[in-house]
Amino acid sequence: MRAGLLAFLLAPALGQPLLLAEEEAVRLLYAAELLRAGLEALAEAPSPRGLGELQAAHDLWAGSLAAHPRLAAEVEGTLARARELARAGDQKALKGLLPAAQALLTRAQAALVPGPDPALKAALAVQMALGEGGVAEGYRAAFLGDAFAYRRGFFLLWQLHIYLEDLKPLLFPEARERAEEALKALRGLYPASQPSGAFRLPELAFEAAQDLVLALEAGLGVELLPRDLTTLLLGAQALLRRACEAQGHPSRERELWAAAKLFSRSHLLPLLTALEPRQAALLLRALEAPPSGCLQALILLGEVAARLGEE
Repeated sequence: MRAGLLAFLLAPALGQPLLLAEEEAVRLLYAAELLRAGLEALAEAPSPRGLGELQAAHDLWAGSLAAHPRLAAEVEGTLARARELARAGDQKALKGLLPAAQALLTRAQAALVPGPDPALKAALAVQMALGEGGVAEGYRAAFLGDAFAYRRGFFLLWQLHIYLEDLKPLLFPEARERAEEALKALRGLYPASQPSGAFRLPELAFEAAQDLVLALEAGLGVELLPRDLTTLLLGAQALLRRACEAQGHPSRERELWAAAKLFSRSHLLPLLTALEPRQAALLLRALEAPPSGCLQALILLGEVAARLGEE
């Protein structure tokens, strides 16, 4: 029965890793989780870095949210209030804002991605564990001195735990045990909401996150994470092309440019850096430009694809 249910749920994504097949839905859910964890982190210790990260997370769904004007106005109003309180250093008021803000983000998720199924929750869990701004990447950034990244990673980890609790009944015992061990390892790296300064090697966070991905893939019988460079290049090119085509539509352009950056930095660049370090460095620089730089990034990806075709 479980296998039949999963086959039905996963059928649209067969033949393509789910993080590609459901890129938009995963990204919209992830935007809310980044904002949720970011607000919690900001309430712990307001910082300019945290304010910038809130805006970056909001960009990930800016155009989609604009299709729901009343909801978009509420979200933007709440974020504006959070920024105002953070700049004033009013932690008490920021913490008081959190319950309503969290409820609002849950409503926004439900409006943009109604009723995510287990497969989509698993893909979101992978993004939360391994993606840019996620738990493993946050620990590495904290190791390098980014206290906000640590705090956000801590709160994101608790949300990841909630999603995994929903998925556990679908996993066979060995996969469930492996997922629990991976989560335990990540919790060991995030013992409290404030960094202590005693960090372990960041590779441990990525190893635990990878173990979690493998447990979910084995337990659900589906490929969640794209690993093939050609597949990754095609996915990034498609997102960049859409960003270029959206020029003239500010919120949609901002969202699609943020989407291309998120996918490239989360999944393409780690592999590309190992294989083509010079091209990876050029692409990373291009992705740091405003949305108008999408064409340059697209040209760079074309050059990488051409080089691979010659080998």
